[in-house]
Amino acid sequence: LAGGTVYPQAAINLMEIGCILLSSWFKIVGMDANGRHAVTTIKFNTVTDYLMAPLLDRWRSAQGRAGAASPTRERAKFDHLCREHYKFMNIARRVIWPGDCVLASIMQPELRTPVVELFGHVYSRSKAPAHIVVLTDRELIVAAEERRARWVDNKYGSIATYIPRAKICGVAVSETADGCLTLAVDLPGNEQLLIDFAAAHQEEVQRLMDLLECPQGELEGAA
Repeated sequence: LAGGTVYPQAAINLMEIGCILLSSWFKIVGMDANGRHAVTTIKFNTVTDYLMAPLLDRWRSAQGRAGAASPTRERAKFDHLCREHYKFMNIARRVIWPGDCVLASIMQPELRTPVVELFGHVYSRSKAPAHIVVLTDRELIVAAEERRARWVDNKYGSIATYIPRAKICGVAVSETADGCLTLAVDLPGNEQLLIDFAAAHQEEVQRLMDLLECPQGELEGAA
């Protein structure tokens, strides 16, 4: 790949693909051919995404045996998002691999924390962009809006991160000082993915953790 980095397919911890208007990128995180932790990001114009998609598809298709679940039934599990989170309903339907079974999902609107109260108005700042976490029998997928820069509202695309279940070494949840929850997903090479949730999602986060800690062979019937 770019810069001469070579990744054995089995040594890739996660892949991320982002698309914000015409700006897109493809990121690989894992161990290179020399056993060293490496990150490669390839930027490209969104209109050429068809050239990059096969790389992601080939890697995802190699993550265990393809499932036999009905794609129509699995996509229908996101119908409840239609009214309030139509964008993320479509994103979730798009990111799941055909045949995989959706075991759990958590929709988190933009997470904001209060900063100061002036003249009866509470001013807040963004802690985490809106995101949805989807767990299937083969992958953990996180799809999010781009983290907003100050005074800039970027909601015109999404960033999807794909993690094979087999790469997840451990999970833990902690409560932050502002009362929110942070789910830590440990990956090989001391890599860690942090996902923020509102406290109201505590039960859903606990169920997600329980499913992640369950051996893949025992997941049948968990959906």
